[in-house]
Amino acid sequence: SEIFEEHNIKFSLSPEIHRPDKFSTIKLHRNNLAHGSSLFSEELADSTINDIEKDYHLTVKILDSLILQVSNYINNESFKIN
Repeated sequence: SEIFEEHNIKFSLSPEIHRPDKFSTIKLHRNNLAHGSSLFSEELADSTINDIEKDYHLTVKILDSLILQVSNYINNESFKIN
């Protein structure tokens, strides 16, 4: 978000996908797995396949929204000083 603020990119999420609590948990799980702090079976032991699929779809929606908003910023040449 700091980079977005530096470049004056307005980033907003629809209420459907604005879930900072959930996204923080997804990020924590991802980081623990990526850095070898825990095994997949340990990290997601309390998660069902359905939970994992929901998290996946939420993440994709957030990233799609991010890509769209950055694309609009570039296409509209919003980076140019008036």
